[in-house]
Formats: sequence, C-alpha cells, structure tokens
Amino acid sequence: MEARQKIVEISLDNLRLWTENPRDPVDLNSSNDQIINRALFTNEINWELGKLSKKMGDYYDFSELPIVVKFESENIVFDGNRRIALGMIKHGCVTLSKDINFEIPKFPKSIPCVICDEKTAIKSVYRKHGNSGSWSPLHKDSFLHYKMGQSKSDFLVIDEETNVITRYPLLNKRFVKEEIFTIENLKKIGFYIKKGSLYSNHSDKESFDIFREIVKKIEEKEITTRKNRGKIFETLSENFKDLIFKNKDNQKHKCNIIFDSKSPVPKKTPRARKVPPKIFGDILNLKLGNVNNLYLDITDLYKIYNKNKDLFSDGFQSIIRMSLRLICETAANEINKNLDSYLRDNFDEAKKDLTRNEKTTLESQGVNKSNLVKLIHLGTHDYDASKNMNQTIAISLVLGKMFKISHGNE
Repeated sequence: MEARQKIVEISLDNLRLWTENPRDPVDLNSSNDQIINRALFTNEINWELGKLSKKMGDYYDFSELPIVVKFESENIVFDGNRRIALGMIKHGCVTLSKDINFEIPKFPKSIPCVICDEKTAIKSVYRKHGNSGSWSPLHKDSFLHYKMGQSKSDFLVIDEETNVITRYPLLNKRFVKEEIFTIENLKKIGFYIKKGSLYSNHSDKESFDIFREIVKKIEEKEITTRKNRGKIFETLSENFKDLIFKNKDNQKHKCNIIFDSKSPVPKKTPRARKVPPKIFGDILNLKLGNVNNLYLDITDLYKIYNKNKDLFSDGFQSIIRMSLRLICETAANEINKNLDSYLRDNFDEAKKDLTRNEKTTLESQGVNKSNLVKLIHLGTHDYDASKNMNQTIAISLVLGKMFKISHGNE
C-alpha cells in the first residue's frame, strides 16, 4: 500500500513529543515539560540539545521536516523531537526547572511537518536512524520488536528478564550484544534462552551473582574490545568456574532475578510477567447463540495458549487467526450478509468505539477499512502471515466492536 504523506504547517504549541522515542523512551503519560527537562538535565548524553543547537547555526533549516502522526486531537512527533524540543524552549512552550547554558538559533513558531500514518512514520524513522548509531543496541532491538513486529532479540530478552542492561548502561553496547551475551557464551556459564525467556542451571541467587560478576569484569575493563574479547567464562574467578561446573547437570528453570535501579538485589517473589493483550479487547456481552459460543471458545483457547506457550509450536498462532474468519462468517450469516459486506459496513462505527491505544494498535499493524477483508481471508490461506499474533490481536479489537453492534445483548 502506497504511503500517504502531506505537508502541513503546525504551531509548536500543538505538537507533542514522542514518549516512545528510542533515543530516550519515557512513561507514556509524560508531558512535553517532563520530556524536555529530562533531556536537558537528566539524560543530556542521549539528547545533546546544546550540541545540536550549536550545529544548527543561525537559523532553523527547513531542509529536513519533522514527521508527525495525528492521533485524534494530538500531533505526535515521531521524527525531529530534538529540533522541536529546541523550538519549544525558544518560544516558552515549556517550563524549565532551571536555566540552560546555550543559545538557540532563530526558530519559527509554526513549522511545516510531514503528516502520515503511524506505519509510514515507523518505517521512515527506522530508515533514518536504525543504523545511524544514534540509538543504543537495546533501544534499537526494542523498536524492531515492538514497533516493526520482528522477533525479540536475545539481548532484549536478557534485559526484560533481568533488567541488567537497563541497570548498568555500560552493557548497552554493540560489542556486549554481539560478543559477550551470545548464545554460546551464555551456554558456557549455564544460561539458555527459549521462546522469549531466560533459563538457568543455577539458583536465583547464583544466577544473580554470575551476572553481577560479568558486570564487574566489564566495569573494571577485564573484558573489552581489545582485552579478553568475547570471553566470559575464561575471565571468571575459579570459584565461579567451579560453581558453573557443579551445576551443569541441574534441571533448567526460568530465571527469577531483577537488577533494581537503586539496589540490585535478587527478588524474593516472582516478577509479574507482561500481561498479554486481550483478544477482542473488552469482555463482550453477546446474545446467546453461535456467535457468543465461538467468542467464548476463542477467548478460552487464547488464554490456554498464553498460559502454556511452551506446549505449542509457533504455528499454533495461525489457528487463532483462522478462528476469526469463522466467527465473522457466522456473524454475517446470522444477519443475512456476506462476509465482505459485514466487515465493510460495520468498520467505521466499530472504530469509533475503540480507545486511542486500540486505534494506535490498529495503525501499527496496518489494519484499516480498505484491507480488513483481505487480512481476514489471508489468515486462512497464508500460513506465515497468520502467525503474526500482534496483527491478529489488532484485527480482533475492531471485530469485537462489530460483534457488539450486530450481536450485542442490549
């Protein structure tokens, strides 16, 4: 599908900085004030606003336009956040916690921006920054997974399971990702990655101590790109080597350790796992009948899958996708419509009832009125396409609203 872009002039007052900026992701509810104050006084190393301001020269150059995605009444800046931040500071659009020590060049209050859908914006942002070196390895991997639908990298799995890379930013380096935390190295020290989880032969306390020892070796430059390059096991003390050897035949179990941002201690209770997104969004109250029965069956099947993923192949996701076609056909037949008409006629009204986050999910997975029919049919014919669970969930969100329209139990 061809990308649709247009250039619109927007006042700085009407722009919102992107909270999911890979340069410095923050809480989704952060305001422009909070993001800019953090950029200036907490995480300046990632933003370098003073350096950018000097590099800009005497005036703001229109040769490269910000990329903006419109969500309901908000204009979210996907690319150009640093430039927009400088403009907001220049025109007093934000309140700073203290004075800055650099000059900002001439900056217009309203600037031309490229307006496009989120999918186009994501592609453009990655094309410009993905391999430029401006993103850390961890943030790049997170972007590829959560925004572009790629599989989780082992590096991202390690951090999400332990928080060790976030806690110790010196690990967030390319050489650590590519030469230290490799599958081979992890295996040597008794760790394994399987289906997005980290497993270990060791107790949680032992696992924690081993990771902390690796951090120490990198902190003290015992492991660098020039010294002991790519070697973990070889640089460990004999005590740790003996421990690893002693535990090598132990049964593997999921790691339950967390490096806290303030006090890195092993957790004593299991960490809460990320809650999988709900299929169909809300709990639906439908009329008794075949559609309601299928809805209950699909939601139960989805729950069983999420609780027991290790028991199923990746291909099982296609069964969930195919079931959406079945329930849609059933719903359409019961009101004497064909499947394509049912989907097209109800889409606009159904979308109105979605939350902003749900609409964003549809955008990010390329689900819209013009291609929904194709996606429903594709799920039963293309095995690989039907394994995209993120897209399946996005489709189910708008279908849930359609079922409420046609089969709701009012």
